[in-house]
Amino acid sequence: YLGGNCITVVEGLDKTEKIKELHIENQHLPLGEKLLFDPRSLRSLAKSLSVLNISNNNIDELEELAVLENLSYLRATDNQLQNMEDVEAVLNKWIKLRRMDLMGNPICHKPKYRDRIVVQSQTLESLDGKEIKEMERQFLMNWKASKAARKKSKER
Repeated sequence: YLGGNCITVVEGLDKTEKIKELHIENQHLPLGEKLLFDPRSLRSLAKSLSVLNISNNNIDELEELAVLENLSYLRATDNQLQNMEDVEAVLNKWIKLRRMDLMGNPICHKPKYRDRIVVQSQTLESLDGKEIKEMERQFLMNWKASKAARKKSKER
């Protein structure tokens, strides 16, 4: 639990391979700075880390966190995430992710934000504190498939 400090770079964890949770939210960062992760520390955490809280740290992309293959809960509220493709790309890598909270990010205001994430991640059970019901996922998957089929028939 390292929340509320002045950490600008998560580093020095390259010898730790058993950390399961890392709470590093609300760092007092210099204006315009974002929390950074040392790649060696991330690789070391990749197999063990299952809970990560990086809320309120000016983070604008998740791509470097894709190595965290055992992540089951990501809390990244009140950051600067806005690129849907970036989030979709990491969701493909996080096959054990069950819960994700992104509230307070610009991405939450994008059209079909929830729909796209639900379709992208088959393992996600909760998004922004709201349960993802199997019926909702099935409906969205069918809707996406029929939309793709319509597009394909138009191209013919």
